[in-house]
Amino acid sequence: MDPLSIIAGIAGVAGFAASKTNGMRKLISDIQDAPEVAITAANTGAVSALVKAGASLSRRTPEGSTALHLCALLDDAATAVLILDRQANTNSKDRESRTPLNIATSQHCVGVACLLVERGFQLGSLAQDIFTTLGIDGQWRQLLRALSTQLRTSEKTRLVFKAVEDSNAAGLSLLLEEDFGANSSDRGMAAVHLAVMAGDMAALVAHGADVNCHVSAGALEALRGGYIKQLTALRDFNHEHSALTPATDNIDVFRFLLEHGADPNLRLPVRGTPCLNEVCDIGYLPFCDALLRAGADPSPRDVAGCTPLYWAIWLQNLHLMSLLVEYGADVNARLGDGVTLLHKAVWDNKFLEAEILLAHGADSFVSDRTGRTPLQSADEADGGSVEMKRLLAGNEAAAVAAGGAGGAGTVG
Repeated sequence: MDPLSIIAGIAGVAGFAASKTNGMRKLISDIQDAPEVAITAANTGAVSALVKAGASLSRRTPEGSTALHLCALLDDAATAVLILDRQANTNSKDRESRTPLNIATSQHCVGVACLLVERGFQLGSLAQDIFTTLGIDGQWRQLLRALSTQLRTSEKTRLVFKAVEDSNAAGLSLLLEEDFGANSSDRGMAAVHLAVMAGDMAALVAHGADVNCHVSAGALEALRGGYIKQLTALRDFNHEHSALTPATDNIDVFRFLLEHGADPNLRLPVRGTPCLNEVCDIGYLPFCDALLRAGADPSPRDVAGCTPLYWAIWLQNLHLMSLLVEYGADVNARLGDGVTLLHKAVWDNKFLEAEILLAHGADSFVSDRTGRTPLQSADEADGGSVEMKRLLAGNEAAAVAAGGAGGAGTVG
């Protein structure tokens, strides 16, 4: 039986979970098949001799621990160096699926943890519990700094996303300070999108996160498996989204983004639809107000040629109509098919909406493609209300009396 394995076995049986004081510092003797020796945990010279003599590094204690696990348990970096110099497996797992690095971090053994990182390891489950295990204090900056230089970008991203998902602001700040990447992205979803859903973007924004990045339509399908719960906030798997989109259920987050550089007029690459066009339903008035205050164009057109004022009419959102015209929305804007907003209100028999348009200068003399004015459309519309006809006729009469008959003309 090889001496080093027996040492590890005796140490494991005697107390793998024992304290650092009582662990490998105990005298280990009576080793079979070898001269009687006395080795303590501090006797690296004796361990070196055993290693040089060909002692196996793959043998395990009854708990499945290797000699490297024991070094991690007791923060014995000197002995760990001897073992690692013999190409010991840094990623071996004990019976509880713990690697030496898991053991080192759980026991707060910074020296061995940093050594293992520098010698190469697989992140494994460390991302799941690194902050719970380590806590957040200055001594772990050394480890995070080592991780930053050794980890692949995808592994760094896992740690950043974990901190965001756990709403661990202190841990996230620590990672970002050690250059783990404020613009980390996983399959097209940026960390800032998760932070928006968690309601806390301060750390990412402070470290330069791009608040105008977007989740592409193609990435959404790939993301279903890993972030399905978060993506429910995006509501639609078939379209791309900016960071503002998932923030439309939290006005404080929404305003924070706008105050820290989110473009109120951002058009996404594929859809080309500004955010204002997507928050026209009743209940989103504070979000529209925030966009307009931040400088949003009050009359942008979506891919169908419709403006926010059109959607406000469609959704019977009178408060939004008033807000939009207050910010200068074009009441005479034509839709994609060339008709005006007033024609639309007349066809749908939306009296109050037509009243708001006329009160803010909508031209009641303009014709659609067929040459019909809004009043003529009201006369021909099925179920057209007398009230609507009176409103339009009265507006025309007032305009004629004021010498203002005529308007934008007929759509060609």
